[in-house]
Amino acid sequence: MKKYAFLKELVLGFLIVNCLNFIFTPADPGFSRAPLNPYWVIVILISCRYGLVPGTLAGLLACCNMIILQFGGFQGRNAIEKIIENQGLIVPAAFVITGVFVGGIRQKYMDNQKDTELALETTKTHAEALKQKLDEKERTQKILEARIIKETGT
Repeated sequence: MKKYAFLKELVLGFLIVNCLNFIFTPADPGFSRAPLNPYWVIVILISCRYGLVPGTLAGLLACCNMIILQFGGFQGRNAIEKIIENQGLIVPAAFVITGVFVGGIRQKYMDNQKDTELALETTKTHAEALKQKLDEKERTQKILEARIIKETGT
């Protein structure tokens, strides 16, 4: 379940932002007239924390959430054309692009960290094997030294 921990944060974040939207600015659904849309916080935080797939999902959810709240969904071809002409899809598309871009950057570092942790585990295993061999050689050396000292005819 730890693999999908981002889903709780994602749902809770959108729930909180939407509740705040309907409580404080009910005339501006989806924060369409806000200078800085609060959905950016969710998209950027999820992307930076969890990587590519969660970042893309956060961007898509922010995009769909804003389209549904701001435009009431897509009513038909004419409504889509009006939205495109009024440049109403720039911010929702930017949510998706940002989620993919920031999530991709974070995913690269997460993959590097996994590779480093794997190399560390391999090195630890190799070091433990070498330590066991060294301990065995030291025991053998002590036994041989004890035998040589006990020999009176040397």
